[in-house]
Amino acid sequence: MKKLRSFFYLLIASSLTLYGLPRFQHDEFDTLSGGFAIIWTFFAFLVIGSHLYDLLDVKHEPDHNVEPVKQQQKLRASRY
Repeated sequence: MKKLRSFFYLLIASSLTLYGLPRFQHDEFDTLSGGFAIIWTFFAFLVIGSHLYDLLDVKHEPDHNVEPVKQQQKLRASRY
């Protein structure tokens, strides 16, 4: 269910971005509307990236095999 919700939000954010980007006036970035366009684009890509991160399941889980390896290294070091 969480993946479906994230996909739905990704679809909405992508469609809003594709709708909004061509409508910005790209020659006036030094005005207030140009600054708004830059900030809006940044946050739109931030939302898209966060939903892609969630969909691709990039969360790094700790390796559970690290502790036995450290214990073996301590045993080897104590032998010498």
